[in-house]
Amino acid sequence: MFSKVLDYNVFEKKHYDIKVEDARDITVHLCDGEVLKVELLSEELADIDRLFTVNIDDINNRIDIDIKNNVKNSDIDSNQSLSVRFFLPINYIYSLELAGKIHDLRLEDIHQCSVEFGGMVRNVYIDGGYSTMEFDVNYDMNIFIKKFIGKVDINQISANTNVHISPSHKFCLIKKGIKNNIFIDDGLASSKDAELCIEFNGLGSKLSMLKQD
Repeated sequence: MFSKVLDYNVFEKKHYDIKVEDARDITVHLCDGEVLKVELLSEELADIDRLFTVNIDDINNRIDIDIKNNVKNSDIDSNQSLSVRFFLPINYIYSLELAGKIHDLRLEDIHQCSVEFGGMVRNVYIDGGYSTMEFDVNYDMNIFIKKFIGKVDINQISANTNVHISPSHKFCLIKKGIKNNIFIDDGLASSKDAELCIEFNGLGSKLSMLKQD
């Protein structure tokens, strides 16, 4: 496994704005301490340190993180070979904004901060945590939810989203927008007193709630 690692010390609570041009997957963890860590991993790109640049700008109450591919128009397909992991200090973050073109997005035990993603993603994995999350994605996608409490907003135009969730995980649904449709799988039901709320908004799109074991 080839890697590139960057550490940065954070001393106050901030908003994080992260942009990744192209990657196979992104994983976001919240961690203890004061250190922000970015890891780039690949099983194929031996020259990963030269191929990608990680820029961190600490501006007032915001930290901008920008990951760029330095070799344009080459045969390098970072969408198939690059994994990015972010370890963000839990006591020094209050909101997170992500943008990029990726296949998988993993949000692991996110709490005490809101998350917004915009761009292209195929699969989103929300594993644990307590938060509000928003996805602005005009492409078909899957969202897998496990033991999450809070609110998930899905905003789409002419696209489909499949939400995979356990029958034991109570949820409530809110439909907004124009010409949107919702399908609920057998064994699932919306409940007004649920601790998870899913709001579907946009135009001409479909949300499918699918049963997950």
